[in-house]
Amino acid sequence: PEDSPLFLARGELGSVESDGRSFSAELRGPSALLDAPVVEETSPECRAELGDRRCRVDMSGRRTLARIVAADSASVTVDTAPGDCGFGTLRWLDGANAGLSSAIMASSGPQLTLREPPAYLPEPGTMIELVEGCDKRLATCTARFANAENFRGEPHLPGNDLLVRYAK
Repeated sequence: PEDSPLFLARGELGSVESDGRSFSAELRGPSALLDAPVVEETSPECRAELGDRRCRVDMSGRRTLARIVAADSASVTVDTAPGDCGFGTLRWLDGANAGLSSAIMASSGPQLTLREPPAYLPEPGTMIELVEGCDKRLATCTARFANAENFRGEPHLPGNDLLVRYAK
């Protein structure tokens, strides 16, 4: 019949781009599975995410509720001194940023430096949840988390810098 669909291709959408008035979408067919890596690439940093099934660090005691005491565009001060939240996340529980998350670049006591400014400048008293982070180094995994057996990196493999180290 005339109103039945005509299938031209089958697959999944890949990258989608737009430039104002038009867009393009990549259609990835079954052969796209052959482009996927067979094994993970090696890296000196851990490839697991803190608390996931490969890392296996228990995150239950690594979350802290706090209130904002002061804030400017890229840093916030909280009413408590949480654990090491560098490379962790800050989840806004109320206020103008409620429901959003911000990446924490560094922490020092109650002072947190955010990777990017929040969408709206937070008001003092805003409730947040802080989740500890990990810098993905073996030394941190061993000393802070006692989790070296689950470290998913290769910090002792020589890298490309070994080739140029003795160039002279």
